[in-house]
Amino acid sequence: MARKTNKTNTTNAAEKTANATAKVSKKIQRERDRAAALKSMRPLAATINRKIKSVQNMEGKIDDARLAACVALSEAYQIASETAGIRFKAWCEESVTVLGYEALRKMRPIGDAERETEGAGLAMLQDARQRSATASRKNRENGGASGGESGGGGGEGTGAENGNGTRPTDLAASIREIFLRLSDDAQIEFAAWVESHIGAHDLNDAA
Repeated sequence: MARKTNKTNTTNAAEKTANATAKVSKKIQRERDRAAALKSMRPLAATINRKIKSVQNMEGKIDDARLAACVALSEAYQIASETAGIRFKAWCEESVTVLGYEALRKMRPIGDAERETEGAGLAMLQDARQRSATASRKNRENGGASGGESGGGGGEGTGAENGNGTRPTDLAASIREIFLRLSDDAQIEFAAWVESHIGAHDLNDAA
């Protein structure tokens, strides 16, 4: 009876050791997977920061830059959702330094759509821009008529200044100063508005 008890105890101890070893192995593997995933997400963060920065600075094709950032966000979200120990929100807050999480969260579905069907994400961006343009036009029609007749006579001289005596470069600086005070969402929308309404990709062009 004593031998049977000892054998049972030995078996139980071996099982406990095996279970503990398996748990440690799984934990180590999870950490390796997490490290590998974070490494693969670094270039995505770099792309997101670079593309959003170009939108904020109004450099290049704004829709193309926004779409690239959205796609990179979608890819990062997929990696995070498939990897234990990575929270997408925490990753965004740590790795994406040029835009807040709420703005990034709204951009991700556009990237999802583009990855699923080429052109779908771009269509979503263009639709949003069109809706913004329509809303702006209605706002002007309803309340933006005042002051529209005051600028006619100030154009004398060489044309180096606007009608109110402000040079284009000075106006661009003023616009940029105001722009930098806007919220993350407002900066993105304003950049798209300038491109769609004025056809400019740079603040100096806009002025």
